[in-house]
Amino acid sequence: MKALLLFFFVFSAIAASPSQWESATEIRDRHEFYKNDEAIKKPAGAWEVLFSVVYPGSNLSSVKDCVIYRVPGEEPGILKIKTISILKLCEDVLYEKAEREIEEITSLQFSTDKKINISYTAKDSSANWRIQLPIRPGKPENLMSSENFKGSGIVLLSSQPGGEEISLKDQTPCHEISDACEELKPNICAQCSQGWYEAPNGCKVGPKFCGVQTCGGMNQPACRRGMVYQRKQKIKY
Repeated sequence: MKALLLFFFVFSAIAASPSQWESATEIRDRHEFYKNDEAIKKPAGAWEVLFSVVYPGSNLSSVKDCVIYRVPGEEPGILKIKTISILKLCEDVLYEKAEREIEEITSLQFSTDKKINISYTAKDSSANWRIQLPIRPGKPENLMSSENFKGSGIVLLSSQPGGEEISLKDQTPCHEISDACEELKPNICAQCSQGWYEAPNGCKVGPKFCGVQTCGGMNQPACRRGMVYQRKQKIKY
């Protein structure tokens, strides 16, 4: 009986899904080649970033969990969950020891649509993680600020410490978008101490800055012309 209970507790510990993901605010770094709920078989023996999960740490500063998988090959697969600063890249920690590692995996599949699903089979266990992402009011509309876009009233804080940057100062770029509409740096506006605002630059999603909009002032971002005006064709007479 004791042996049976011990096996039950060990199995439960292995199979438990990461509770901090229940407060996820964003899914990033989604592997572009793996399809939802498709068994991952290639490239055999390689370490791959499946996706990352951004959520608030214990000090309200965002952190992210990198979900890393060694595809089974000559050796069994390994699933790693490595917690890093939101400012770092998952690719830089592919081979580092992680806070949580599940070894001897023979099969794994995942999806990130609306909820996080991870199913795996290991040598002595199996698990099916299903984590519903928090309900949000939708994506921020164009030219919005953090005052217009708010999440749910309750935020579950993880026991994980926050990122290296606790907060960003006002007027600091927190989401850099080029005039060619290319994302130069990922969105870290959650770390703005006084909220953020978006400056129109003719793109569907414009660059964002921390603080209250004060465009046109000294040492402040320029007040750009609106998207409709920029894209309006000149009338020839």
